[in-house]
Amino acid sequence: MRETSHSLSNYQNSQQPKHFRGGEKKVMKKSLSLLVAIAMVFSMFASVAAAATSEAGKKLEGYGVIKGNQNGDLLEDENWLRQDVAVLISRLAGKEDEAKATAKTHTFTDVRGTFYNGYISWAKDNNFMQGNSATNFGFDNQITYKEFATVILRALAVDTSDYSKIGELAVKAGIIGSDLNIDEKAKRGVTYDIVVTALDKDVAGTGKKLGEVLGLPGYVVPAPAIDVKANSVKEVTVTFNKEIDTAKAKFELKRGSVTVAVDKVVFSDDKKVAKLQLANKLVAGDYTVVAKEATDAELSATFSAENEKVAKIELVGDKFALGTKNTGDVNNQEIEISYKVTNQYGDDVTRNYGSSINFQSSKGFVKSQSNGKLVLALDDKTNMSYQITEKVYVSGNYNSGSNNVFFNDTLEVGTQSRVDVVTVKELYHPDGKTISAGSTFSEFTILFEAKDQYGNLITDLNKLKKDLSVYVSNQSIFDIAKERDNNVPDFVNDQGKNKDQIGIKLSKNNLSNFTQEGTNTVIFNSIFTGKQTKFDVEVNKGTAVQSIQLEAPTNVAVGDKKVKVNFTALDGNGNQVTKFKDLDKKITLNSSFGAETFKLVENTLNGNAELQLDVSKASQGVYTIFAYVNNNGSNQASAQVNVAAAPKPNDIKKVDVDRNKVLDGNSASFEVSTSKIKIVDNLSRDWDLKTGYELTLEQLSGGEGYDVQNADKDGNKYVIGKDTKVVVTKAGSARFRVTLKSTTTDNNVELTQDFTISTADLKDLDNFSVEKVSKFFGGQNSPHKKEVKVFGTYNGEKYQLARSQYDVIVPSADNFKYEDGKIVVVGTGYNFGPTTETKEATVKYTVQVKNENHKLLSEEFVVSNEKIKISRVEFKSDNNYKGENGTVTINVTKGATFTNLKDVFDNALKFVDNYGSDYKYDPTITSVFGGAANKFNKTTGAASEITATLAVGDKFNVNYNVDGAEPASITVEVE
Repeated sequence: MRETSHSLSNYQNSQQPKHFRGGEKKVMKKSLSLLVAIAMVFSMFASVAAAATSEAGKKLEGYGVIKGNQNGDLLEDENWLRQDVAVLISRLAGKEDEAKATAKTHTFTDVRGTFYNGYISWAKDNNFMQGNSATNFGFDNQITYKEFATVILRALAVDTSDYSKIGELAVKAGIIGSDLNIDEKAKRGVTYDIVVTALDKDVAGTGKKLGEVLGLPGYVVPAPAIDVKANSVKEVTVTFNKEIDTAKAKFELKRGSVTVAVDKVVFSDDKKVAKLQLANKLVAGDYTVVAKEATDAELSATFSAENEKVAKIELVGDKFALGTKNTGDVNNQEIEISYKVTNQYGDDVTRNYGSSINFQSSKGFVKSQSNGKLVLALDDKTNMSYQITEKVYVSGNYNSGSNNVFFNDTLEVGTQSRVDVVTVKELYHPDGKTISAGSTFSEFTILFEAKDQYGNLITDLNKLKKDLSVYVSNQSIFDIAKERDNNVPDFVNDQGKNKDQIGIKLSKNNLSNFTQEGTNTVIFNSIFTGKQTKFDVEVNKGTAVQSIQLEAPTNVAVGDKKVKVNFTALDGNGNQVTKFKDLDKKITLNSSFGAETFKLVENTLNGNAELQLDVSKASQGVYTIFAYVNNNGSNQASAQVNVAAAPKPNDIKKVDVDRNKVLDGNSASFEVSTSKIKIVDNLSRDWDLKTGYELTLEQLSGGEGYDVQNADKDGNKYVIGKDTKVVVTKAGSARFRVTLKSTTTDNNVELTQDFTISTADLKDLDNFSVEKVSKFFGGQNSPHKKEVKVFGTYNGEKYQLARSQYDVIVPSADNFKYEDGKIVVVGTGYNFGPTTETKEATVKYTVQVKNENHKLLSEEFVVSNEKIKISRVEFKSDNNYKGENGTVTINVTKGATFTNLKDVFDNALKFVDNYGSDYKYDPTITSVFGGAANKFNKTTGAASEITATLAVGDKFNVNYNVDGAEPASITVEVE
């Protein structure tokens, strides 16, 4: 049995069971075939003995997997023989006749009789079974539990390649007990138990139980389906008949061809119901919901909705209450009562429709009917008043087209309305956040409902302030918001998801800077009835920072300015706290460098917190930095910072110039400017050229034809400047040396780096190639411009051709153009057809090299209609601008030029879109403020239009927007 692990899929005919016809991995077909093979053995050879029937046997018999003998016995005390398996596999493969008729090719001498010769030869020829040796098949040998468990494990997609671990794997899989001797001969009754147990085990990689995969009764899961209905004017419920993948599920709602915006999707705990919360109300029409990636199949269902309508008007209280004057005294010329309007879904729509109800009363006129409170009043001139126990009739009618709703009632007049009882609904956060010690408490609101002694809702905030006191049991955790002047609760309207509830906001504790966790009880107390409602709010450590560790910065030296200090802050759950808003005012920083030198700053590109240490005034020595968490004074971190002596240049790391160029018009130019020389100091940091040092260039070999330009000559050397270049007028190679040397006696430094530049004639190149053009946006107004770079080889070296040495032909009919060495999109862009889906297209173009053979290169690029989005924003440094940690430094002392704010974004920020392109945007500036902001011609508008004349020491802040990215801000300093 151990060796019968070959796939039967190539031998199964059209009569095979449906669940073996594809859809499973090959290894699963193999394993499941073997399991069914074993099951078929039960049926084929169950006719020679009698034994009691077990529950497992009855279950398999009920499935039709095994059959008893003529007496109904399932032969549970019998064992299994190897030759019977050969017959079984041929039947399972639908090749029984072929196997039976196969000529004897096996060489096993232990096979008795002729009946099994064909079956065994066929099984051996097709690699389903092998013998113990060339002459021994193991005829009449009984299989063991180990061999049987191997087949079952394969059916469960368990790796059985290590045969020595079969017992361990079977116990782990739960198909046998640890007390079973797996080397014993397998009894059929026990194997029945093993099979039935395995049916309830998951098959690896399928998410299904084995019985389900086999399609057995009771295991078959119905095909996924959905039912859809509107249960509110702004909510649609989608019910599935099985658990769905909530992480992947996507929903599309349409009324005809019009897409309806889904604002939020809320899933039930059992992952079978999705509630689609809509941005706008449903209107009359037929709707279709499409559920994508929720199940294996895309599902859809339809429903019909009607326009919202008023379904019911009712009075909430059981009595009218006498009115209340502004002084708090009773007003017996007014009575009031709450009313409620509901729509066809039972939703409270009082705020939407209450003002449209026509109220009538038997006494008095309607003074007001806003916010669900009906106030009836008498004319002052009549000297009439409402009397306690007096009965007043009231009716109301809503009439809008075919929507006509009427109510009437007669109620007694009772005493003045007072807050009697409060019902707390929930602690609400607009984003669904859970409150913790690190929360911004003012973002949380306790939503509640207050009723008077008659059950009337009280929505008048002034009345609530007079009748209701609210306080907390522990102000060191949080407090409730209060009015600044009179210290009464600051109740607020328009709260909750639908902006239709009353609430009171929380506020941070005012006792100390320490944030505590624990249970805080909010107590609502009726001043007139004494009734209290208590609401417990559990505040755990959660996202509040609890501990911090500092990592001492290394390679700090005299002359440095600001250095970043790495840190690790953890919250109460052991998670890292990284956002600035979660650490601001939650930690305290100090240092021996001096006051205000160690600060928490925000990286404006991602909102993360960074610790910044100003060492600009430090001399050589050892300093200490400190940090502690405000709510945990015992948690203090410190680190020592070693400030080394002013660094010196240590090595010319690289001369970053193009090494190989093709002569263009008998010349080629190589830039060897100061920006191309990469130098590191004795602390292995990048080192910028400073006063007291100079870089020189010297030709070592190559002879004539190499002209150094834009550099002062000093003997046989040239002093390298910001525009120095070498112009070459012949093919060949030359060796040059760059030397960094001090120009004062204070430093004794001399560093060198040699490099070679080579040129070749176009006629000498071969093996031309074009660098692949990356995918870009092919729609209208595409900002992408893709450079076409062409290369050839000479003596095994790769040379880039000048733009003038090749032509690029792009399909102008598809709205592409080649200009200034780049492929650009023009006009309306590539025609992707009438679609709203993301599409790509492959466009062919040709490059023709202007050599003697006019070499043609056929190339292609890919364009997409996916809209451009900024995927990330990074700081960079270019042209003496430096962007880092939310700050851009313009080093005018080193030659940085500033014309307008766009220079800042071009040289210090990198906007990378979803195509991987770094495009230079002209951001929209929403404000320039602080410091030198008054020097600018204006403070809003396109960055390219905002100019100023800046000076060393200027500092200002900029808020900006770029299409496709989140609004952000930067600080700009001039030095």
